[in-house]
Amino acid sequence: MYAFIGGMGFGEMLIVAFVAALLFGKHRPESLDSYSRGRRLQRHQRHVAEKQAEEFGKRMVRFGQAVVFVMGAVLVAVVIVYLLRALSLF
Repeated sequence: MYAFIGGMGFGEMLIVAFVAALLFGKHRPESLDSYSRGRRLQRHQRHVAEKQAEEFGKRMVRFGQAVVFVMGAVLVAVVIVYLLRALSLF
């Protein structure tokens, strides 16, 4: 279907580019504005995603600290019970 493109040389491609510029040249600012809006939106979305990931990481650190604290408290309770049983006080 597109086999004719392989036979195009540099000169023919320049002619096609020139005709395309004549036909669509007046729409170029609109398409560039649309492109730049899309890029700004992508940058904003990436910034929001990075901020969310950073906040999630902070929450996970706090959660991990809480888990370590609870495990430490349980370990202390187990040691106390073990010592009380060893001394036959409980």
